[in-house]
Amino acid sequence: MVSQLDIMIKEMYGLRLREKDSELNALQSQINPHFLYNTPMISPSLFLTLIITLIGSLKVFSQISVMTDGGPGSSTSVLVYYIYKLAFKTYDLGYASAVAFILFFLILVLTMVQWNFRKRWVHHEQ
Repeated sequence: MVSQLDIMIKEMYGLRLREKDSELNALQSQINPHFLYNTPMISPSLFLTLIITLIGSLKVFSQISVMTDGGPGSSTSVLVYYIYKLAFKTYDLGYASAVAFILFFLILVLTMVQWNFRKRWVHHEQ
Protein backbone atom coordinates (compact mmCIF):
# COMPACT_ATOMS: atom_id res chain seq x y z
CA MET A 1 0.00 0.00 0.00
CA VAL A 2 1.29 3.46 -0.91
CA SER A 3 1.42 6.03 1.86
CA GLN A 4 0.19 9.60 1.47
CA LEU A 5 3.74 10.92 1.69
CA ASP A 6 4.86 8.67 -1.18
CA ILE A 7 1.95 9.92 -3.29
CA MET A 8 2.84 13.56 -2.56
CA ILE A 9 6.46 12.95 -3.50
CA LYS A 10 5.49 11.19 -6.71
CA GLU A 11 3.17 14.07 -7.66
CA MET A 12 5.78 16.67 -6.71
CA TYR A 13 8.38 15.21 -9.00
CA GLY A 14 5.88 14.59 -11.79
CA LEU A 15 6.20 10.83 -11.73
CA ARG A 16 3.39 8.45 -12.59
CA LEU A 17 1.55 6.86 -9.69
CA ARG A 18 2.02 3.23 -10.66
CA GLU A 19 3.68 0.96 -8.13
CA LYS A 20 6.15 -0.63 -10.56
CA ASP A 21 7.30 2.60 -12.17
CA SER A 22 10.90 2.18 -13.25
CA GLU A 23 11.70 5.88 -12.88
CA LEU A 24 10.57 5.88 -9.27
CA ASN A 25 12.50 2.72 -8.47
CA ALA A 26 15.65 4.18 -10.01
CA LEU A 27 15.13 7.44 -8.11
CA GLN A 28 14.56 5.70 -4.80
CA SER A 29 17.63 3.52 -5.23
CA GLN A 30 19.88 6.51 -5.90
CA ILE A 31 18.61 9.04 -3.35
CA ASN A 32 18.67 8.75 0.41
CA PRO A 33 15.02 8.68 1.59
CA HIS A 34 15.65 11.31 4.28
CA PHE A 35 16.96 13.69 1.63
CA LEU A 36 13.86 13.13 -0.48
CA TYR A 37 11.50 13.96 2.39
CA ASN A 38 13.40 16.82 4.04
CA THR A 39 14.81 18.84 1.14
CA PRO A 40 11.49 20.22 -0.14
CA MET A 41 10.58 21.27 3.38
CA ILE A 42 13.79 23.22 4.05
CA SER A 43 14.23 24.70 0.57
CA PRO A 44 12.90 28.17 1.58
CA SER A 45 15.50 28.33 4.37
CA LEU A 46 18.25 27.13 2.05
CA PHE A 47 17.26 29.76 -0.52
CA LEU A 48 17.37 32.59 2.03
CA THR A 49 20.70 31.32 3.34
CA LEU A 50 22.12 31.26 -0.18
CA ILE A 51 21.14 34.90 -0.82
CA ILE A 52 22.45 36.14 2.54
CA THR A 53 25.72 34.21 2.14
CA LEU A 54 26.31 35.62 -1.34
CA ILE A 55 25.74 39.19 -0.14
CA GLY A 56 27.97 38.60 2.91
CA SER A 57 30.78 37.19 0.79
CA LEU A 58 30.81 40.32 -1.34
CA LYS A 59 31.07 42.54 1.76
CA VAL A 60 34.18 40.96 3.32
CA PHE A 61 36.38 43.73 4.69
CA SER A 62 37.52 43.35 8.28
CA GLN A 63 39.38 40.04 7.85
CA ILE A 64 41.36 41.42 4.91
CA SER A 65 42.08 44.71 6.63
CA VAL A 66 43.25 43.16 9.90
CA MET A 67 45.14 40.11 8.63
CA THR A 68 46.79 41.10 5.35
CA ASP A 69 46.06 44.78 4.67
CA GLY A 70 45.32 43.80 1.06
CA GLY A 71 48.72 42.23 0.44
CA PRO A 72 51.07 40.67 -0.53
CA GLY A 73 50.79 42.88 -3.54
CA SER A 74 47.05 43.02 -4.06
CA SER A 75 46.35 39.29 -3.95
CA THR A 76 43.78 39.52 -1.13
CA SER A 77 42.21 42.79 -2.20
CA VAL A 78 38.46 42.70 -2.84
CA LEU A 79 36.02 45.33 -4.07
CA VAL A 80 35.05 46.58 -0.59
CA TYR A 81 38.70 46.93 0.42
CA TYR A 82 39.36 48.79 -2.85
CA ILE A 83 36.53 51.22 -1.97
CA TYR A 84 38.10 51.74 1.47
CA LYS A 85 41.53 52.44 -0.03
CA LEU A 86 40.09 54.91 -2.53
CA ALA A 87 38.00 56.77 0.05
CA PHE A 88 40.24 56.87 3.10
CA LYS A 89 43.81 56.41 1.90
CA THR A 90 43.84 58.38 -1.37
CA TYR A 91 40.84 60.61 -0.47
CA ASP A 92 39.25 60.05 -3.88
CA LEU A 93 35.70 60.08 -2.52
CA GLY A 94 33.89 60.56 -5.82
CA TYR A 95 35.52 57.55 -7.46
CA ALA A 96 35.04 55.47 -4.30
CA SER A 97 31.36 56.34 -4.29
CA ALA A 98 31.05 55.32 -7.96
CA VAL A 99 32.70 51.96 -7.20
CA ALA A 100 30.31 51.53 -4.25
CA PHE A 101 27.35 52.01 -6.62
CA ILE A 102 28.85 49.37 -8.92
CA LEU A 103 29.05 47.01 -5.93
CA PHE A 104 25.43 47.80 -5.08
CA PHE A 105 24.24 47.04 -8.61
CA LEU A 106 26.34 43.87 -8.73
CA ILE A 107 24.68 42.62 -5.54
CA LEU A 108 21.26 43.69 -6.86
CA VAL A 109 21.72 41.82 -10.15
CA LEU A 110 22.98 38.64 -8.46
CA THR A 111 20.09 38.73 -5.99
CA MET A 112 17.55 39.24 -8.77
CA VAL A 113 19.00 36.30 -10.72
CA GLN A 114 18.67 34.11 -7.65
CA TRP A 115 15.17 35.45 -7.00
CA ASN A 116 14.08 34.53 -10.55
CA PHE A 117 15.33 30.96 -10.06
CA ARG A 118 13.40 30.52 -6.79
CA LYS A 119 10.49 28.75 -8.51
CA ARG A 120 12.87 25.92 -9.41
CA TRP A 121 14.63 25.78 -6.06
CA VAL A 122 11.89 26.54 -3.52
CA HIS A 123 9.06 24.09 -3.01
CA HIS A 124 5.89 24.85 -1.03
CA GLU A 125 5.66 28.37 -2.45
CA GLN A 126 2.29 29.52 -3.69
